[in-house]
Amino acid sequence: MHINFFDKYMDFSARVLYYFLMKNEPVLFFNTSVKKIIESFSYCFNLRITFFSLQMKEWLVGYHQESSDYCNLIQKKLKIRYRCLREDSMMCHKCKVLNQSLHYQCHGGLTEVIIPIEIDNTLVAFAMIGQFRLKENPPENIVKSYIEQGFSAEELVNAYKDRPLFTQEKLNKMINIFSTTISLMVNSGEMKIKKATLVEQVLNYVDEHIKEVITINEVSENLKISPSSITHTLTRELGMPFKQLVITRKIMLFENIVNDNPSITIKKASSLIGFEDPLYFSRLYKKKIGITPSEFVNTARQTKLSQNEIIPKLHTFAEKSKTNKF
Repeated sequence: MHINFFDKYMDFSARVLYYFLMKNEPVLFFNTSVKKIIESFSYCFNLRITFFSLQMKEWLVGYHQESSDYCNLIQKKLKIRYRCLREDSMMCHKCKVLNQSLHYQCHGGLTEVIIPIEIDNTLVAFAMIGQFRLKENPPENIVKSYIEQGFSAEELVNAYKDRPLFTQEKLNKMINIFSTTISLMVNSGEMKIKKATLVEQVLNYVDEHIKEVITINEVSENLKISPSSITHTLTRELGMPFKQLVITRKIMLFENIVNDNPSITIKKASSLIGFEDPLYFSRLYKKKIGITPSEFVNTARQTKLSQNEIIPKLHTFAEKSKTNKF
C-alpha cells in the first residue's frame, strides 16, 4: 500500500522512537519492554498512544494505531490541523497545572486522556491516549462544516463510528490500568532519563542549522560518524532518508512557529527555516501536506486564543479542581 508524504508526516513518530534532545528538558529512555507494552496496550484497546516531552515533542507513539481516518479527514478536508496542535498543547499545560490525569473531548468529538509522567518527583513527560469516543455521533457543527465544504457526511460519520466506543466506567478502568503500568515501568527503571542517541544528535544538528542548506556529509563530519551509518540508522529508526528528514523537520518547525505566533507572515516563518523564496516553500508545503501554508496560517489566525485569556483561566480552573481526582 502506497503511503504518501502527508501520512508519513502525520505519523512521523509513529514509525520511530523520536527522543528529541533539548538542552533544558529531560529526555526519556524507553526500554524494549516499554515499547512492547505500549504496542500491546494500543492494539488491545485500539487506541493511539503518544508520549510528549514538556515542550510538546513526540517521543514515542504506539505503533499499532496511526492517526485515525476520522482525524485525517477533518484535518485535511476541513483544514483544522492547527486546532489539533493547539488543543494538545493547551491540555498538556492544563495537566501540568493540575498535576493530575485528565480527559476531555476534542473539537472533533473524540476523547483524549493525558497522564503526567514523573521521575524522582519531577514532571518529565506526558502520555496521551486518544482517538476513541464516548458519544455515538460526531459533533453536529463538524458534520455541518464537512457538508458545506462539499464532502459526504456518510464518509465522515462512518470514519467517526470506526473509532472504539467507551463507557465512562470502561474509560476510568482503562486510565487506571495505564497509569499503574506507567508507574511500574518508572519504578522498575524501564523508563528513565537517557543520553542522546544518534538519531537525536542528527535531529539536534538539523535544528541548530535549520536556516542553512544541510548536507549529510557535514553532519557526518560534525558527529564523527560515517554517512552510511547515518543513512542506515535514519532509515531503520525513522523510515526515511536524510534529505526527507530535513524537509519533514523544516515543515514541522514552520508549523510550530505559526502555532506560537499566528500573526507571522509566511515569508518570515519560511525564512526562519531556511527558505528565502516563499513561493518555492508554498509549492513544497502544498505538495507534501496537501494544503497551502496560507490555509494553515489563516486557520491559525482564525482560531487564535490570547495567552492572556487562556493561562489565567487554566490557573483558575486548577484552583477549583485540585480536589477532583479520577
